[in-house]
Amino acid sequence: MKKSIFVVCIVLLLIVSLLLPSHSVVYAQSATIYTTNFNSGYSGWTSSGNVSSVSSPAIQPKSVRLRGSASVTRTVSTVGYSNISVTWNMAASSLENGDYCYIEVNTGSGWTAIGSITNGQDFSTYYNGTADNIAGANQNANFQVRYRGNGATTGDYCYAEDITITGTSGASPTDTPIPTNTPQGPTPTPPPGGSVPDDPLTGNGNVTRTLLTYNDLFTSSSSAPMDDSAFALPVNAAMPDHAFEGRLELSNEATSGGFSEVKDSFAYTGNGDHPRKHLPEFSFEFVQNGSHLIPATQGLIYTSHPNWNYIIGPGRVWKENSDNGYSRASFPFALVERNANCTHNGVMTFLFNNSGVSKVRYQITQETCAYYKVNLWGQLTGTYTSYAVTDAWILKADHATEVANRLPTKPITALASDYPSSGVNVSVFGSGVTPAHMTYYGVLYNGVNYVSGCNTRYGTYAFCENMRAASYSTAKSSFASIALMRLGQKYGSGVYNLLIKDYVSEYTSSPGV
Repeated sequence: MKKSIFVVCIVLLLIVSLLLPSHSVVYAQSATIYTTNFNSGYSGWTSSGNVSSVSSPAIQPKSVRLRGSASVTRTVSTVGYSNISVTWNMAASSLENGDYCYIEVNTGSGWTAIGSITNGQDFSTYYNGTADNIAGANQNANFQVRYRGNGATTGDYCYAEDITITGTSGASPTDTPIPTNTPQGPTPTPPPGGSVPDDPLTGNGNVTRTLLTYNDLFTSSSSAPMDDSAFALPVNAAMPDHAFEGRLELSNEATSGGFSEVKDSFAYTGNGDHPRKHLPEFSFEFVQNGSHLIPATQGLIYTSHPNWNYIIGPGRVWKENSDNGYSRASFPFALVERNANCTHNGVMTFLFNNSGVSKVRYQITQETCAYYKVNLWGQLTGTYTSYAVTDAWILKADHATEVANRLPTKPITALASDYPSSGVNVSVFGSGVTPAHMTYYGVLYNGVNYVSGCNTRYGTYAFCENMRAASYSTAKSSFASIALMRLGQKYGSGVYNLLIKDYVSEYTSSPGV
């Protein structure tokens, strides 16, 4: 019945949309407001510090070089334009930890970074990006852009290569269009290392590690799952020395890795080899904001694997002094059954520097599936290709916003101490389910999410806040109801009385009608 409601609402949405009158709209045109490639210098820009036009630097001719904390600033009027975007291109060399090259904008309320590069990206390689629909930049006679370095010495170099500012202008619609919500651009990323809550890390890097050591990740092969704490951010972790941005790709996923069966009610795999016992092909982009590792694509990712799809979650990057100058990264992921909702939670970790990565260790030791429970683990060769990820600053800003807006959490046992007069008995929560079949549970009360643990067969999950759980039929039911309410909001309550059979003849011949 739930599936029928879901289909009915989708068809209803399409039908009503087709029945509505069309509108003739003349769309505004995108135009270039200002652009320069600095080939003729930086005339019209206000400079501060050690700035020079460079006709033949080692990276590319005719750019503007900023040494140390130098900057160049330009004011551009955007009067007559909306949907302002800035496309930038810059490079760096000889940066140290804590040194950055920034592209910033000022709409009248202070400077905000819309892009940056740092140590680990300072190999005379150009990075670029675009900040779209900048809040406060529309119709602004004093909109400002700035390239700036924050290097400690004049031996730290930033290179501004070009910049383009665009906006939309043109005729207004000739008829009143259907109302829509105008999307706003994300909040630009503040300086890395401080834009995400709980960052920067404050440890000194003196971490005692017995599992997944430097030698383990470079020389060992996997033999069995281990305690999930080996993948977690340790208490004394320090800020990383390197910035990961680009693509992580694994090799031999289809033929490598270990597998053990816990429960297989439908005999999916048997004793021989089977695709279910291996990961799908893994090749995904990541960016880094401070100590946060952010996948460019989140949510369900369809693969070519016959059984599994991916979900890649945000992780962390940090420094341990025993890692011989490498930075350590870890992130959660899940395998989701194709054409089903069972979700198998796992985690990956590796070491990296500017030259490459160690082997990548993974394991899956928990699932939301009562009928198919398995452990998967392995240690695969990884390849790190470093480059500027498209819209990296948006990925960073969106992640920082999401983390900042998460509900505060407490252990569910705190309900009793927070509300002693209520007589709540926290032991009854989750008592009706076999612990081995339970992922987690919780209660939202007075704005606080009281949550259980997030156990796996090998200890506490390293990323409890990103442990995935399938919603099954609740999502289908909710979507159908919300879709119908939205139709009523847009087109009136009369929509509720429309019948699918009056518009789709095939409906009357379907089973159950």
